[in-house]
Amino acid sequence: MNMVKTFLACLLVTIGLPSSSAAIVLTPPPVDVYTLEFEPTQNARPESSGVMTIRIFDGGTSVSFVLRGGYPNTVYTIWTVFNRLVVPLPTDPTRAAVPSCSATGGDPDRLGCPSDARPGFPPEGSPVAPLARLDRPFTDGMGLDQGITFVTNDLGDGAGAISVEYNLFGGPDDGPPVGNKNFVTQCVRPVESSDDCIRVNVATTWLRKFIGEYGLEERPSKCANYEPLAVKPGIDPRYWQCIDPTTALPRVHRYEVDHFRLAPHPDDLTHGLFGGNPKDHFIDMVGRRCRISPPIDGPCPPVFPLLPVAQPPVAEPPATEPPATQPPATEPPATPPPVAEPPATQPPVAEPPATEPPATQPPLT
Repeated sequence: MNMVKTFLACLLVTIGLPSSSAAIVLTPPPVDVYTLEFEPTQNARPESSGVMTIRIFDGGTSVSFVLRGGYPNTVYTIWTVFNRLVVPLPTDPTRAAVPSCSATGGDPDRLGCPSDARPGFPPEGSPVAPLARLDRPFTDGMGLDQGITFVTNDLGDGAGAISVEYNLFGGPDDGPPVGNKNFVTQCVRPVESSDDCIRVNVATTWLRKFIGEYGLEERPSKCANYEPLAVKPGIDPRYWQCIDPTTALPRVHRYEVDHFRLAPHPDDLTHGLFGGNPKDHFIDMVGRRCRISPPIDGPCPPVFPLLPVAQPPVAEPPATEPPATQPPATEPPATPPPVAEPPATQPPVAEPPATEPPATQPPLT
């Protein structure tokens, strides 16, 4: 009997008593899982690779990234980009730029980019933003910033992960937040240089939404801090930042991401809400939205922007032969103008003889 008790005791320890919660196990909500293989640019190390794994769930997104064979002992960050990537990607290693067409429109580099802005993109918006949370502050380089920020090892391997409170594939209502294109800048001139100083971007912030941007009927539900009347003369609630009632944070502009960029920072710094300056970072790899698997969009275009279609040369009309030179027509001799004849000379008119006065007769005696 003691052996049986001992066996049952051991069995209970191994299996455990039935839990009251075992009967009410909830099925976890469905999670959509996507992968995105990044493409190397002309700046990437040979044989390097990067893969992003994206899980979309109700109210947010979890993102992880694994890099293999990148630059050793280097700070890396990942960015959401609203500009449209120019493809094919550049291959000239002597040029570090990875060009794109601006989300606000225009073609300053003469790439053939559209002159119009992407529909609905805010004109004050920055073309890039960190893949980061809205409820965590940035250090602007005073320590590594939040977001997918990681440091590679001696082999150039590294990884990062984050959970964000928005739909990474979303649009203006629930998609990635947009930064402000206006920067705090400083003027920098090396001590050995006699050139004029160069303005260098230092910091910026998220692009906020204001109460006055909503209609009168929307303001009470959209903005927790809405006040219909001014509390003091000169105070105007329309110019207040709109606080989201759900998050208790200021609302920001959002937009659909075109692609992601992986940026190494050889200066060992992050730069807050913008990637940095051309002299302190470059783009290692890109992840195109159109290459996400399973697909969420149509196939990738082989070329963007599309080059203008060459028009066939317009056939020129045959050259018109000059008219044959005709011998000059023989003109009749010009008729000389009539010679004006002098007026006929009239014979002088004979004047009547002068009348002699009658002779005076003596008076009759």
